[in-house]
Amino acid sequence: MSYYNTTNEAGDQLKESTKKTGNQYERILAFFKKNDTQLLTPPQIRGYVFGNSVPLTSVRRAVTDLTNDGKLTMTQVMRKGEYGKLNHCWKLNDNYERILSFFKKNDTQLLTPPQIRGYVFGNSVPLTSVRRALTDLTNDGKLTMTQVMRKGEYGKLNHCWKLNDNLKPQLNIFND
Repeated sequence: MSYYNTTNEAGDQLKESTKKTGNQYERILAFFKKNDTQLLTPPQIRGYVFGNSVPLTSVRRAVTDLTNDGKLTMTQVMRKGEYGKLNHCWKLNDNYERILSFFKKNDTQLLTPPQIRGYVFGNSVPLTSVRRALTDLTNDGKLTMTQVMRKGEYGKLNHCWKLNDNLKPQLNIFND
């Protein structure tokens, strides 16, 4: 989340503007997390989240930042917005959940980011998006980056990831 200080604000005014920007970013992300199947245009987001009380340009900026941060994804679905113009719809980025679900089903796998992209997405998402989701999953304690290295794209070595041991199903060897 960023405040783009194009008007050269300073001091308390800059702090307040930066705080408002963060609040918009968090409110939009929270709305999408609660409504994770929704496809929405920026004008719809403004209406649902802010009741049209903030400028549409601020909503578009927050949506762009959330997209760049890997939290939202722009879809190819378009809807008429204000003034009859077509607008793309956005949705919550599900890369995180799709990767975690894959590892839970394949809990013994050690995979590089290019392998994960191929298995989970069929190479339909950018590798940077996969790496961002892996970083988030690692930071959240779901996956572990191992010291195992494999050659990936262009012959470069990549670390392998695995499901954290605490998330693997535990075998009960005792019959209760």
